[in-house]
Amino acid sequence: MKKFIVLISAFFMLNSSIAVAGDDVYFKLSGLITNLATSDVEFQGAKVGEIKTDYGFGVSVAAGKNFGNAFAEIEYAHRKVDVDSARLGTLDVTDFVEDDISSDLLMANIGYEFGKKYKPYILAGLGMNWVDEMDGAEFAYQLGAGIAQPLNDHFGIFVGYKYLGSLALDDDVLNDVTYEFDSHNFEAGIKYSF
Repeated sequence: MKKFIVLISAFFMLNSSIAVAGDDVYFKLSGLITNLATSDVEFQGAKVGEIKTDYGFGVSVAAGKNFGNAFAEIEYAHRKVDVDSARLGTLDVTDFVEDDISSDLLMANIGYEFGKKYKPYILAGLGMNWVDEMDGAEFAYQLGAGIAQPLNDHFGIFVGYKYLGSLALDDDVLNDVTYEFDSHNFEAGIKYSF
């Protein structure tokens, strides 16, 4: 809970500085369907197992500023997926791992929109990823694309895809054990421009 409060506080402090910047400021809210790519479990650098998950869900909030067709934003996202199976070598250890994996993400994104009525966009971001049961946060990056459509002067809708990658995460209980957590994220949301 403490981690969540720190993340939300940092998100709103950064966003308040964006809001002071004036025109072309926006807020976004989106729902996520997320698929954690098969996660490799490594011990001292060698693959010793894997974790497979079902599709999960999440939510993302962002605040940013448009600079013509370019944009910059700060994003906070929370994702949760259910563990489908876990293996160490040939041994099924599903019953010994958590039922789900959740993560919190804080990213700085930049992107570019094309067009007027329908606005295809691309984005790239860098930030930090906190995964439950892991030791601390790790560097993360994301690449995305989608399409947005303004509904009027203030509201718009968008759908998109984001690939999230992060460095290997250290287990906070087992020494020398790391996990790779990359995910495919599909989102749909609403954008409010001031």
